[in-house]
Amino acid sequence: MAAGLAAHLVKSLPPKTISERIHTLSANRITRVLEQAFGRLGQDTETGRGFWGRAVLANNFRWALKDAGYPKEFIDVAVEGLIVEASRRKSDTH
Repeated sequence: MAAGLAAHLVKSLPPKTISERIHTLSANRITRVLEQAFGRLGQDTETGRGFWGRAVLANNFRWALKDAGYPKEFIDVAVEGLIVEASRRKSDTH
């Protein structure tokens, strides 16, 4: 799941674009792309099942983004958003 989310980001917002244009990209565009990627969480019925599942997902996502070449600042924001979204989805199912 984490690799699929990272692949979606690489297509929609390549690491080179983030690295070269981080100050000129709109926050709305970045947020929109991240929300689209996180929208895919609903397609995976195992996502967000408990603390450990979310922790594994977040760490795998972090490493996938790092391997793709994203800057640390972007990775931190993206992973934080993923954790919040996965936690929110878990609470919505109960």
